[in-house]
Amino acid sequence: MTEAKKEKSIFTKGLIFVLKDFSWWTSTHGIPHIGLANARWLRIFWIIVVLACLGAFIWQFTILITKYLSYNVNTETALQFSDRVFPTVTLCHLNPWKRDETMKVDKKMENLVNAYEDWSTASAKYGFSSRLDGARQQRATKFTALMSDRLYAARNVPGAKHAYTYKDLVISCTYNAESCTETDFREFYDPTYGICQMFNIKGNYSSSRAGPLYGLRMVIRTDQAKYLPWTETAGMVMSIHGKDEVPFPDVFGYFAAPGTATSMGVRFVQTSRLPHPYGTCTKEELLAGKHYNGTYQVESCFRNCLQEKIVADCGCYDPAYPFINDGTIASCDDVGDSLLNLDCIDRISNADSGAFNIIKDCNCPQPCE
Repeated sequence: MTEAKKEKSIFTKGLIFVLKDFSWWTSTHGIPHIGLANARWLRIFWIIVVLACLGAFIWQFTILITKYLSYNVNTETALQFSDRVFPTVTLCHLNPWKRDETMKVDKKMENLVNAYEDWSTASAKYGFSSRLDGARQQRATKFTALMSDRLYAARNVPGAKHAYTYKDLVISCTYNAESCTETDFREFYDPTYGICQMFNIKGNYSSSRAGPLYGLRMVIRTDQAKYLPWTETAGMVMSIHGKDEVPFPDVFGYFAAPGTATSMGVRFVQTSRLPHPYGTCTKEELLAGKHYNGTYQVESCFRNCLQEKIVADCGCYDPAYPFINDGTIASCDDVGDSLLNLDCIDRISNADSGAFNIIKDCNCPQPCE
C-alpha cells in the first residue's frame, strides 16, 4: 500500500471515530439513538425520525422569518382629555362671485352669464346644449373655476366689488362667549368658492370645554339676489382643519343652509404611522416641486399630480389648482381655445375616463404624522 493510501485510510478511520463518538455523547435528541442502535432497521427508524424533526424545524423557522420580515404592527389607541388648540375654520360662500358686479369687471364672465341665461339657444363657444340641464350647469361652473385667477386678480381694480369680503359675509361673531372681529380672520382664496374667511389661522385660541357656548358662533349673510345663475345651492361651506393645513372646502367642506341653525362638533384625532419597512407613509413635510405650502397632505399631493398631468397634456395649467409658475406656462383660460382646454382638463380630471387614474398614477402615500 502506498504512503498516500495509508494516510487516506487513517483519515477516514479517524473521521468515522469522531462521528461515532459525537453520536454517542451528543445531547441532540435522536442522534445518539442512531449511533447506539444495534439493528439496522432501528437505525433507519431513528434516521427517519431525526430527518422528520429537522424538516419540521426548518418549516417553523421559515414561518418565523417570513412573519418577521412582514413587519407587522400593532394599533394602539389612547384617549386623552386636555386643552386643545381650537382648529382653524375656513368659511366660504357657495356663490364664489357676485353676479352683477362680476359682469362689470370681466367681459368673459358677462358673455358666459348671457349665454347661460339664454336657455333656448345652444352655445358652441361654451359647449352649452339648447336645454337647461345638469350638464349646462356643470359646464358653467367649470368655466367659472377656469376664470378664477383673473377674477381674483381683478379684486384689486379700483371700484371692483365682485368678491365677497368679511363684512359681506359676517353679521355677528363670538368665540368662547367673547366677540370676535375682522382682525381675527384672514382671507383665503379658493378657486371654487372665491374669497373665504379663515378663523384662528395662527392658532391663538385654545379650547378646554365642549359645547356651543364655548366655541365659534357666527351669523352669516347669504344674499341670494347676487348669486350667479348656475350656483345650484344657497348657503355656506365650512372646512375645519389644522392651522398649518391647506383647506379643501370643495372636498372636505360641511354645508350650512340659509334660514337654519347649523351646529357642528369636532373631535381631535392624531394618527402616527410607522415609515418603511413597517408601512408606506412619508415623513416629508412637502414633496419637492409642488405648488402647495404647508404640511404634506394626500389631497394636495393628488392635486399637484393632477396639475402636472394637465400641464404635460394640455400645454397650460388649470387655475382651479394652485400652480407655481415661472412665466413659461400660461393659464388654460388665457391661451388657445378655452373650450378645448376645458375638454382636455375634463378628460384628465374624470377618473372614469380611463385616460388618467389619480389613485394609480400618482404616488401620494399617507403622512406618518
